[in-house]
Amino acid sequence: MSTSCTTWTSGPPVRDSVAATPAGHDDAPGARLLTIKQVAGGCQLSEKAVRRAISDGELVAVKLRSRLRVTSEDFEAWIRAQRQPHSRATPAAPTPWLGRPAAAGTFRALAQSAPEHGASR
Repeated sequence: MSTSCTTWTSGPPVRDSVAATPAGHDDAPGARLLTIKQVAGGCQLSEKAVRRAISDGELVAVKLRSRLRVTSEDFEAWIRAQRQPHSRATPAAPTPWLGRPAAAGTFRALAQSAPEHGASR
């Protein structure tokens, strides 16, 4: 008697046999097609956010039989394009109050009307 064991991973199953290289096309050698769910899981975003990135033109996708697929190369290029430069600049100073009078009865109005601490009496 033989038993089989199935190992579950945290993400959706990935099949290595899925390839986007039709015969005679050299522009995508070995490119794998990813589902929206796989892309979302790969970058820890919601599927809605990935679909929004596709509709906004940030992420390139192909539509096959009314289903969206993303090549692994396009996914990696999208991630690279989203990198933010490392900034060592100091945080921005808080915006000064615009000088409008405080609304009556608010704490700010009370604080503005109180005399300064340390003022002579």
